[in-house]
Amino acid sequence: MKDRYLTVVMLAVVIGTAVLLYYPTFKYTLVWDDHDIIYNVSEITGASNWLDAFRHPVDRLYRPLRSVSLLADNTYMPVPFGYHFTNVMLFTAACAAMFFMARCLLGNTLWAFCAALLYAVHPVHAEVVPWITGGRANLLAAPLVFTSVALYISAARRRDDSGSRGFDRPGPALHTKTDMKFAGLSWAAFALALLSKESAIIVPCIVFIYEFIFPGKDTGLARTAGRALRGALPFALIAVTYLVFRTSYVDITGQFHHYHGGSRAATLISMIPVFADYARMLATAQNMCPVYVPEIFHSVMAPVVLWSAAGLAAMLVAAVALRRVAPVATFAIGWFFIALLPVSNLIPIASMKAVRF
Repeated sequence: MKDRYLTVVMLAVVIGTAVLLYYPTFKYTLVWDDHDIIYNVSEITGASNWLDAFRHPVDRLYRPLRSVSLLADNTYMPVPFGYHFTNVMLFTAACAAMFFMARCLLGNTLWAFCAALLYAVHPVHAEVVPWITGGRANLLAAPLVFTSVALYISAARRRDDSGSRGFDRPGPALHTKTDMKFAGLSWAAFALALLSKESAIIVPCIVFIYEFIFPGKDTGLARTAGRALRGALPFALIAVTYLVFRTSYVDITGQFHHYHGGSRAATLISMIPVFADYARMLATAQNMCPVYVPEIFHSVMAPVVLWSAAGLAAMLVAAVALRRVAPVATFAIGWFFIALLPVSNLIPIASMKAVRF
């Protein structure tokens, strides 16, 4: 009872801190493309039938849950306060989901509280929360991604404790109602996250590295890799289904069809310093702004590119070295690199660099 009370208090502190930090945004107005997207979204998706949001992209982006949420605001609170209130509430949901995911991963409520509080106060969210249309998709996807991963970790830990070797392999206590409920809810949360923002597609990779880094009772590379693949497979099937639907039925492959650097090679080379700067921003929380114009590099021998690549390589080496002594650190570093994939411009996107990414 005491532990439950302490959990509730810690969660209340995290949520209260998030609300206090972004309470001033309730007085903000609309900025940038908020006007166009908010006041035209009902015409684009069909105000008479919200299901049309699942059939029509907005601004060449297939994010139907963002459209549905904006339609809801436009219907029930069609004033700037209403849109900003929704953004702040979604951010508090993301903080709460981070708390529970961290507790599942760390197995310690106090450390989970510290992680969630750091997530709530980190300045990296200062663009996402106040910007209604630019941040709404992130704020919808984040709590769903965290919830999906938290539920999967919970099911995996229960499976390990019972001696089972996977959701689809014989073993003690396999396919208990609780295990399957957690797994099913995890898959459902992932599917909803994909409908919020396409960058949620990283979840299968997150599940894979979790199983690889925390192998439980399995030993040996082959068995660990097999277990990781089995864990990620249902998520991968959901992701493939989403991609097929998105490309064939909705006919959306990407927002842009040209590379910022003029070619794929130049763009990817130029992204190396961008990735390094993301790591710096997460670590120092300094020198962030809403608009960036990254320098284009055409050679990997450019000093900035070399130094950036060296720093990123050092992070990867540290992740490998820490796998056995500090697996949570390895998992965090792995998550960082996986999260860069959707914004790496392998498939061109609107911006090369943005804090909201």
